[in-house]
Amino acid sequence: MTDSASLRRAPALSIAGLSHVYGAGLLRREVLTSIDLAIAPGEIVILNGPSGCGKTTLLTIAGALRGAQSGSVKHGHVELRGAGEGDLRKARRLIGFIFQAHNLHNSLTALGNVRMGMEAHGSGVMADWKARCADMLARVGLSNHMSDYPATLSGGQRQRVAIARALVTAPPLILADEATAALDGKSGRECVELIRNLAKGNGSAVLMVTHDARILDVADRVLTMTDGRIQVRP
Repeated sequence: MTDSASLRRAPALSIAGLSHVYGAGLLRREVLTSIDLAIAPGEIVILNGPSGCGKTTLLTIAGALRGAQSGSVKHGHVELRGAGEGDLRKARRLIGFIFQAHNLHNSLTALGNVRMGMEAHGSGVMADWKARCADMLARVGLSNHMSDYPATLSGGQRQRVAIARALVTAPPLILADEATAALDGKSGRECVELIRNLAKGNGSAVLMVTHDARILDVADRVLTMTDGRIQVRP
């Protein structure tokens, strides 16, 4: 049996020998090659690189949205490669996803959208949902906008709601895919700093894919991907 101290020492995300192929025969293309990556609880890692180099594929596999073809992908001590859909669904409930498109429900208020983040993690986290959602919106600077609908919010405010939705359950792993791409420099910087500060406070690990060179300094580590391989930035 694994003891609690060992569980605390386990990386939030651990990837070893991961390769991934699209197509077959003459159309076969290897998009990931022998990826090794471990992210500790509370660590902020940024992954950048040119379009088409495999960043989003890696993120979707890490997020249990796509099955691993080879190697190992673990959340804590839980192996995802070969896991059934039920286990993958459980894994996704322990991840906070933040995307370029905020994907808010236009028919719900900011408070209702953050509640959706709790509901996605199962009914067991719904105790005191209103207080928890309100607190998270206050922490992202939207205490005066809880009853507002997305159409009335600015782009930066909508992304703050998306951040609150992703972090309201304090997930052990946060995956962000070009979360600042649709924002101006100031709003993008503010949103990334919010992700960093809230994640550090919760002890959540963050893997963030971005093309935005202006935010690289918020990371504990910056990695570059080229042609499906990860390199450490000099």
